[in-house]
Amino acid sequence: MRRCSCGMIRVRQGVLMETAIIGMAFRFPGCDDGETFWTNLVERRSSVTEVPAERWDWRALWGDPKLEVNKTFSKWGGFVNDADAFDHQFFGFLPKVAQTMDPQQRIMLELAWNCMEDAAVAPSTLAGRNVAVVVGVFNHDYKELQERGELSIEAHHSTGTATAVIANRVSHFFDLRGPSVPIDTACSSSLNAVHNAIQSLQYDSCELALAGGINLMLTPTRHISFSKMGMLSPTGTCKTFDDTADGYVRGEGAGFLLLKPLHKAIADGDPIHGVIKGSAVNHCGGTYTLTYPSPRAQSEVIVAAHERAAVPVDTIGFVELHGTGTPKGDPIEFEGLHRAFETLAERQGLTLPEARCGLSSVKTNIGHLEAAAGLAGIVKVLLAMRHRQMPGFQNLTRLNSRISMEGTPFYPLYDSQPWLPASPGAPLRAGVSSFGFGGTNAHVVLEEAPSAPAGATARRKRGEAPALIALSAKTADALRGRIERLRDWLRADDGATSLIDISRTLLLGRDALTKRFACVVDSHAALLKALESALAAPAAAVAEERSDSTDEGEREALQALIAQYPTLKGGARAKALSRLADAFQAGSMLMWPPLFAGAPGGRLRLPGYPFARERFWIPMSADGVDSADKDAGGYARLHPLLHRNVSTLGQMRFASSFDGSEAFLSDHIVNDRRVLPGVAYLEMLREAAWRALSLPKGVSVRVQDVVWQRPIEVLDDAVEIGLELAAADSDSDETPRRLDFRVLSAGAEGATVVHCRGHAVVHAFADGAEPTDLAEISADCRQAYDAESCYRAFDALGLHYGPTHRAIADFHLGTGQCLARIVPPQSQGSGFVVHPATADAALQAAVALVAGVDPTDADAPCMPFALDRLDIVAAECQSDASGDLFAWARFAPGVSSTDRVPKVDIDLIEMPPGTSAASAGRVRLAFRGLALRPRSADIAAPNAVPVSSATPIPTALVDAVYSPLWVETALPPLAPPPSSVLLVGYEDDVDFLHARMAESARFSGVRFERVRLLPAAAEAADGGAGEMRAGVLEDAQAR
Repeated sequence: MRRCSCGMIRVRQGVLMETAIIGMAFRFPGCDDGETFWTNLVERRSSVTEVPAERWDWRALWGDPKLEVNKTFSKWGGFVNDADAFDHQFFGFLPKVAQTMDPQQRIMLELAWNCMEDAAVAPSTLAGRNVAVVVGVFNHDYKELQERGELSIEAHHSTGTATAVIANRVSHFFDLRGPSVPIDTACSSSLNAVHNAIQSLQYDSCELALAGGINLMLTPTRHISFSKMGMLSPTGTCKTFDDTADGYVRGEGAGFLLLKPLHKAIADGDPIHGVIKGSAVNHCGGTYTLTYPSPRAQSEVIVAAHERAAVPVDTIGFVELHGTGTPKGDPIEFEGLHRAFETLAERQGLTLPEARCGLSSVKTNIGHLEAAAGLAGIVKVLLAMRHRQMPGFQNLTRLNSRISMEGTPFYPLYDSQPWLPASPGAPLRAGVSSFGFGGTNAHVVLEEAPSAPAGATARRKRGEAPALIALSAKTADALRGRIERLRDWLRADDGATSLIDISRTLLLGRDALTKRFACVVDSHAALLKALESALAAPAAAVAEERSDSTDEGEREALQALIAQYPTLKGGARAKALSRLADAFQAGSMLMWPPLFAGAPGGRLRLPGYPFARERFWIPMSADGVDSADKDAGGYARLHPLLHRNVSTLGQMRFASSFDGSEAFLSDHIVNDRRVLPGVAYLEMLREAAWRALSLPKGVSVRVQDVVWQRPIEVLDDAVEIGLELAAADSDSDETPRRLDFRVLSAGAEGATVVHCRGHAVVHAFADGAEPTDLAEISADCRQAYDAESCYRAFDALGLHYGPTHRAIADFHLGTGQCLARIVPPQSQGSGFVVHPATADAALQAAVALVAGVDPTDADAPCMPFALDRLDIVAAECQSDASGDLFAWARFAPGVSSTDRVPKVDIDLIEMPPGTSAASAGRVRLAFRGLALRPRSADIAAPNAVPVSSATPIPTALVDAVYSPLWVETALPPLAPPPSSVLLVGYEDDVDFLHARMAESARFSGVRFERVRLLPAAAEAADGGAGEMRAGVLEDAQAR
């Protein structure tokens, strides 16, 4: 290889290696074909939509990414149709294998077939040949979905989710033996793939190459990450070069180009979409940050591509910009482009005309397709060359004030414009840029396809001769689809294409499959009639499956007839074609090229194969729960109450989304609102601690010092809940044995609401713990009540339970204690240890003990407020418990029913199967010091109380600010206690605080005064010094 003085790269004795694009197939947002894509472009349509529900629920993730954990302000994207669909039978995959395959593999298999058909190349003719497959790929969301779902790992998981296999699968299926390579340079991946494919052609590593890229968005992970980086538009539009540009919108897409050296494509009569004159790839090197673009590097890659193209820079009439629409990126891109053209003009001795080259970007129409972005730009340019029209920006209204095009060769395309060549008869030329966020840049120079041979044009102007039209597919439905597509294409073509070219394309450019249709016609009208008749006939008659049963002698005779056909005249031709049509329909496998010997014309771009659309997605998980059952954020749930792990390096955190349809909410109504049961927080903590600490079998947790500060209510909208863990013994190098926890949600104006807090301690409970004598307890609890009596009492207290939370079967009351038999719900779900239904039933028994089965005080204590300790003695799932369950509740030592905030101890006891109630039971859960408060003490929080008044530090500044350094010092001596203390708050809070302070020796002899807060909406205080309304200034001044 050597470089000539004008910059051309010449290979092998001076032959210029220009590359023809002979095939093209793609799927972009809003379109699967060139006609629809072109219409969307010239009519300035946007194919950006809100994130569809089958991807994820954007509402659960909506928020400020700089102030909230795992939130994004982008709810938009460009999405392809049927990302989950695949024709597994066509490609010979078992359903189980197809399910494990990344849909990116499946889509690229189908597009590879369509791309070959678009080039009028029968796929079987490439088998065993040196054909390269180079695929740009960036996202691996399907792998993420499978691993989040904790599915049973199948044997095909590795190949189904491997990056390399996206390209390798295509090479394997089609028996292509050239290079098979994935390329990941982020946003420049597909343009880099094209460049690498061209290099393989230039160095004789292959004779043809499939080059392309694919990008699917199946999880919100990168949406969240890119939002935090400030890349995504908060308005849902990619406004490239506009003064209001605020970032880009992510998009999906996939496509393949079939590449071939230009001189070979011309010699073989291949249909050509366009020509790649030159390409180049480079890297920014060292810049301000990894993702910060370099105008120097962008300029250099454009110059390099043009020097390889060896075309005058003043003949470039259009540049398809990378154009992400970021306020900083757009001016930098224009600076690099302008610098490149000036450099090229100087080297070529040219003066650039002003406003000669139009600029636009397809990202404004379909979003940023990331790994497929460059390919989308090439497809747009090829269509623009075909139509000789430059599509404008979809939404440009006012040019970015930091970009000045005055005096430059460029102008922005506010709308579509005719594309005129630099001089009469000169070819149209364009550039396409694609820049990766990791610094890898790519650029290609394109030229329109050379004119079609004169013979082909002349052929279409002459009259038609009889032609054999042959169609085939692998199923009857697909064959009907092929017939329908050809019919629709013929109607649009309106007789402009010769029948002989249609016949040539179908016989030479398609593989003959098992379901077949053939006819002999001599006009477009006759062909349309034959196709309509086939569609009107029963499918079985049209698509009878045929195998090649032709004997050797007959095959030789048919092959001889094909060879003789060009010499036949008149009726002999029609008779020969009829015989060949019958043979084709009978399943004969024949060599068809001699049929067209000497016939002018060429192969066409006819409709591709209509693949079946059968859904394949993540299979059932090991416990039988469909992994499609995800939380509102689109993630497979880890646990019914703990949905996903959203931890960062500095914070262990889990998140859950509840919409109120869950049984533990819909069947747990307090004050006519769906309220999360108090025990649900404890199960969330247990599961989180088990996962965070990887606890071995037999080791569980003890929950301590729990306070339920504010209930979680689910009203009209889904609620997002977070559970944070922090090591309380963080000075140890070993796995922490004690964890602090908080259950949180987002309140008004981004404030954080704490609903529950406490501690968890790793604890190994002894297997031989003292058994509980249920017979003795039962003897002390002789006053019997049925379940209906209990639940009538709960209704009177404002506690309304649905079927899954009415687990008390019968109730026995004694002095200071009670015993309740609990029957778990038949459909109690799996994975629970502290089950919301049965554990809540134990708390219901405690409420019945404290408030009475026939309560006279509607304001009796009935809501969990605090818990000294919960021992989770049995760590196996509740569904694994096979015996009867009993709840034994009694007042804690030193506590009586007359206390304002009573404390209760509860044991949830399991009776082994086959034993009587007189036997000893096994304690599963042991609640100690459960404090109950009145229902009326619930505190509404229209404006959430922030945990801290400090302004959260934006993520972008976290590493740029100082962190506090705590140094241990001795505490100063305590000041003497005050003589009196004024306690202000809601009555139950004041009672609780007074009780705790009175227990302390430090406050011995201190006089306590109280001011009881009333709700703000209450009637005016009675004037007594002990009451005032919360937030009412007049009451405070009066006191």
